Amino acid sequence: MVDDLKMTTEKPRYRIKNWAAYNDALVQRGSITLWIDEAICARWYANERVGKPGAPTRYSDWMIQMALEMRSVFRLPLQALEGFLRSIVRLLGWEGISVPDYTTFCRRQRCLRVT
Repeated sequence: MVDDLKMTTEKPRYRIKNWAAYNDALVQRGSITLWIDEAICARWYANERVGKPGAPTRYSDWMIQMALEMRSVFRLPLQALEGFLRSIVRLLGWEGISVPDYTTFCRRQRCLRVT
């Protein structure tokens, strides 16, 4: 009876026969594809006053929100988020688009809700 109990608790074993395909599947797990709409460029900057003294807001709330959502998905610190966005802008070839520095993200995240 004890032998019957052992047989029912064992997990089935799967033998890998095509190691090349298995290895490629593991490598593809780390692949990332981002789809970025061209309309993002139009909403990147705000340049509007918010009723407070000082310089106008340079980057839109939408852009900061999008960046902070990427931060939460990829679990990045703010400095790494800045570098991540710079590399995306460079890869897309968006000339003339600047990325906020990490202090801007730190200051603006206080008043924005990241879902």
